[in-house]
Amino acid sequence: MVKNLRKTPEDFSPQSFVSDIQNKKDLLQKELDVNLQIQTVLKKRIETVKNFLKSLPAKDPQYGIVHAQIRMDQIELDELQKQEENLVNALKNLG
Repeated sequence: MVKNLRKTPEDFSPQSFVSDIQNKKDLLQKELDVNLQIQTVLKKRIETVKNFLKSLPAKDPQYGIVHAQIRMDQIELDELQKQEENLVNALKNLG
């Protein structure tokens, strides 16, 4: 059975985000979960924009802008992946 996929603003409130956090390990895990979700969104965006770029001629004025956007997204993804490593290591150190 499919759950109701509608979300209300209350579903994204800071209180709901931190309601189940009891200690530092929970907080780090929550941060890691959010990081991984953002990485997923960025990867999909990069893929979509790359596919769009394939349809543009290299001389199109948008080509350079779109290509720059892909590079910026890749930099952000690299930073998130480094942050993920740091979070995973911090979680391991907590035991």
